Amino acid sequence: MRICGLQRFSAPSIPNTLKVYFWTIVIILIAIIAVFHGMAYAARRVNHAHAQTSKSASKTERHLSVSPVKSKILQALPRYCEYAPQLSELNIQGKYIVSSCVDRRNRIWIGTEEDGIWRYDPALPEKKRWKQYTLADGLGDNNGYALCCDQLGRVWAGHGRSGLSVFNGAKWKHYDAVDGPLGSHITVLCVSPIDGDVWGVTENGIFRYCLLRNEWKLYTSFAGVSLNCVRTFACPR
Repeated sequence: MRICGLQRFSAPSIPNTLKVYFWTIVIILIAIIAVFHGMAYAARRVNHAHAQTSKSASKTERHLSVSPVKSKILQALPRYCEYAPQLSELNIQGKYIVSSCVDRRNRIWIGTEEDGIWRYDPALPEKKRWKQYTLADGLGDNNGYALCCDQLGRVWAGHGRSGLSVFNGAKWKHYDAVDGPLGSHITVLCVSPIDGDVWGVTENGIFRYCLLRNEWKLYTSFAGVSLNCVRTFACPR
């Protein structure tokens, strides 16, 4: 086609298929950029939260001046955080603290899993405040799943498979399922404030040690309900 002596050429048209490919690639690139942007934002949020947590944990550790294992002890004994400065000498190797109590002399007793019973006495010299009791000292085993102190000042320790042991201030005495609580797995111990009797939970039910008569009694059911599946127990205060 000629116009005024010049030949006019029509611009070649882009096939629809190429247009589709082009916009598809553009959309994919935008999506990839958005994904990377979201990942970067999430990473910044995580790093910020981690920094805040680390900062808070650092402040707490500086305040308590204890290691992570010692911090577990303070968490288990929140009423006795005033002893935090003295806990710096603690060297407990047990990983799991499962029970605790305070005796009538204000000494802290701590039950661990597989590492025996530990006693903290703030009245002793600094290097002698912590003492460990194990199977070699008369315990039934090295698990202290339950602890309590009775009205006579004796400390009771419930074991995982060996009944319980009682500390009279000088030595431990072990009671198994035959001559003691009529059960071997003791998970809970408490002292009645009314009569001083010691109550506990075993795999066979709830036992009671009568302080006045020095005898044991086992309750296997109450109101027709079996008590051999009890997992917790509490005495009124």
